Amino acid sequence: MDTVSQLLQTFRLQAEVFHNAKYCNAFNIDTTVSGKAGFHLITEGQAYVVFGDAREPETLAPGDLVLLPRAGEHRVVDALDTSAPVNGSASARFGDVADQAGTGLVCGYLTFDHPASNPLMDALPDVVIVRASGRPADCNVRELLHVLVRESVSDQPGVQVTLNRLCDVVFVLVMREYLGVAGGRGVAAALADKRIGRALDALHANLAADWSVESLAGLAAMSRAGFAARFKALLDTTPVAYLTAARMQSAYRLLKDHQEPVAAVAAQVGYATEAAFAKAFKRELGIAPGAVRRGTVD
Repeated sequence: MDTVSQLLQTFRLQAEVFHNAKYCNAFNIDTTVSGKAGFHLITEGQAYVVFGDAREPETLAPGDLVLLPRAGEHRVVDALDTSAPVNGSASARFGDVADQAGTGLVCGYLTFDHPASNPLMDALPDVVIVRASGRPADCNVRELLHVLVRESVSDQPGVQVTLNRLCDVVFVLVMREYLGVAGGRGVAAALADKRIGRALDALHANLAADWSVESLAGLAAMSRAGFAARFKALLDTTPVAYLTAARMQSAYRLLKDHQEPVAAVAAQVGYATEAAFAKAFKRELGIAPGAVRRGTVD
């Protein structure tokens, strides 16, 4: 399994659509929630997304998707000079106003079932906009968005779950595309770097291995010092600290999902003793491994 798939499996992306409506009059929607990445899909009509900082507003056309990975302050409005109070406009289901002109809006949140900071979301920019008229590289995303649009007006059973799962896949594809072209720093840049990426792939493929800076540098065909410096420049952490974090992220999933004994999990992520593992786990995630296994974590 590739590194991105492993990270997605570890952090477990979950999309939840909470708003699917059509507006036939002025609207001014603020869905900013601290700690939750928000997204909006325009299914018909036109809207604008207005940000709380100095960023210029963006126009959204049918099929356009906007994602805010860091829950930045924003509003979706019918016009830049809208007359509607914030969240003050009544909405109607599509079936009630199917023949009327208006703006269709699907809104939701992305969450990750893991207490650690998510390196994949951290690699995305503050605002991601996928245009319905995007370049050919976006074709898979755009095709799924078309399905989302059609499903949003469906009255068939299971619409809510279908929308949620479609959004799951859309955002995996969005992340994959940005990780493929990203520069600068973070896991995206590290994976795009052929040498550092090779070492990361090997590390994630076998977290229990007796990794050292020297062995990882050898995989990258670099000197120890050169590898360590390049790794720190891209990921803003040391190889040893990254390895510890990756092991604890994986251990959390093993403990929560499979309820394996703490000692067995410790061995699976490369720790010779349960005590050393428990200390590292508590230091990294702020919770005891036993509490996760028992399901007593809030």
